[in-house]
Amino acid sequence: MQHDVLVGRGDVEKELITRLTDNEEEKSLCVISLVSEEALGKTALARNVYNKVDIRQHFQCRAWLHVAKDFTYKDLLLAIIKQIPICGVLADVELMSEHQLSALLFQILIELCTPFTVVANGSRVILTTRDSKVASEVDPWGHPLKLMRLSDEESCKLFLKVVNGANHDNLNNFKVGIVRICRGLPPTIVLLGGLFSSIQPNDEWSGVTDHLSQYLGDDDQSVDLLTIVALSYHELPYVLKPCFLCLTLFPKAYEIPTQRLLQLWIAKEFIQISTTTTTSVLEPEDLAKAYLEELVSTNMIEIATWKEHGSPKTCRMSSFLYNVFLPKDEDIGFLQIHHCNSHVHESNQIIRRLADHYVGVKSTLESHTQHLCSYVSFEAQKQGTSNREAKNLRHLFMNEVSIAKPSSKESSRTNLQTLMGLLLGAKDPYEYGLDWFTSLRKLGVSCHPKSAEKTAKCISGLDKLQTLRLRSKD
Repeated sequence: MQHDVLVGRGDVEKELITRLTDNEEEKSLCVISLVSEEALGKTALARNVYNKVDIRQHFQCRAWLHVAKDFTYKDLLLAIIKQIPICGVLADVELMSEHQLSALLFQILIELCTPFTVVANGSRVILTTRDSKVASEVDPWGHPLKLMRLSDEESCKLFLKVVNGANHDNLNNFKVGIVRICRGLPPTIVLLGGLFSSIQPNDEWSGVTDHLSQYLGDDDQSVDLLTIVALSYHELPYVLKPCFLCLTLFPKAYEIPTQRLLQLWIAKEFIQISTTTTTSVLEPEDLAKAYLEELVSTNMIEIATWKEHGSPKTCRMSSFLYNVFLPKDEDIGFLQIHHCNSHVHESNQIIRRLADHYVGVKSTLESHTQHLCSYVSFEAQKQGTSNREAKNLRHLFMNEVSIAKPSSKESSRTNLQTLMGLLLGAKDPYEYGLDWFTSLRKLGVSCHPKSAEKTAKCISGLDKLQTLRLRSKD
């Protein structure tokens, strides 16, 4: 549940929905900007409206994009095409040129001459930005929706919503101090609510408000969001801190499959096995789920989607937290991220956790992979990635990446249990050494029809395999 859009945003949300669905006055393309210089929940509000049932039914196609500073036009086209629910158009789409992608998008959305040009079918774009100049440039005749800070009453109401399991009667004694500290900033309120949820009432709550009040200064403005973030992270149990930081391995605003995240935690040995009072040993998977629940209760991460039976399906770190922790993680050497269009340089630094984000990463050097305990790739064009030294890996998730055959059969007898997103193409699967990965329990493969029969025979020899996802490239 996204608490920061449930309180004090009713009028803005209603106006946004009206502008999205009212085609009588404006049938051409319309850009609706949500603007605020501060972190006031613009993205959360837009996402909440984007996922509403009546909005999903109103628009035949929808696409959600996070435009990073180093995003290219090709990245934009790929992100849009991958979200259009039309089957049979995604084969080798990442390998297409920018011109080919534009032509493909034109073919799919025939009413559009080029992406985002003026059309007469009521297309809409929601833009969230801190810069009012950006909003005026994309639509000089538009009227941006400006988000304001919450009122004192709204701030208290939101705070009571986000303090998980706390006695509201006890909280009433702290309302004045909380209002002074937060000054109507939803992210600050949400984090402070999570902090109150994780500590003992009364005395410790008083300690938090007293500590934060000293940062108000003479102007009595709200406490800086970074101060709240730092305190929230400091108060996390030590076993949860690396689990939380692990979320920055994924791209900003990415909805992370919870099962994949839990597997990463287990593979990285972040899960501290303990015993209960009955001396029974908890399974790592059960303990990892408990870690996730505790992190969610602190409001440091949020559940994005749920499975039908009610368990978390995907989760994410909020954008403002991601902006804070990614550079810190890289500075302390916790992980390394290869960003869009980044050139990878030789380094003496030992890298334990590596992720390739977006299209355009130039290379992954062997020196960067030989000590890895985890590797997450979102780079679809990477070919022939060396795996001669990726021996400690237990779970490897890729996006249709072709990896080289191990240097020897003995070196491939690793702990690798999960291999998803492997691209075999038209080559003989035995040339990739797929039959050598005898410890695999979960496998996801994309192959060419020419190699399908041999691929099936190769896979049948993996006697520990429990889950298989097989995709044809035709």
